[in-house]
Amino acid sequence: MHVRKLNQMIKEQDTGSVVAMTMEEGLAHIFVISQAKTLLKAKIEKSISKSRGGMSAQKSALSKNKFYDHIINALIKNFAAGEGQTANSRIGCIVIGSPGFTRENFFNYLRD
Repeated sequence: MHVRKLNQMIKEQDTGSVVAMTMEEGLAHIFVISQAKTLLKAKIEKSISKSRGGMSAQKSALSKNKFYDHIINALIKNFAAGEGQTANSRIGCIVIGSPGFTRENFFNYLRD
């Protein structure tokens, strides 16, 4: 029974999985969830300065953009299509959970 479960876990590395991402301002965790296991693939931390108006608002926006770039690079690094695969065969879907408007801001950044 254990050998069968181990073989199933090995096969799951080649099949599509669900990617879950939890994020808040300056911190994101990227997980791969399959039938038998959940793996932390990346932890992204970036200090984001507070917006106090004027130039600091631009600095805050720049910090957020760099944070979002780090997340995108982690997704590409961990889930880019390999030889003979498409990205869709490795990732079934991505679920993003966050407080407030963090998810919406990241999603808008992705679209731009």
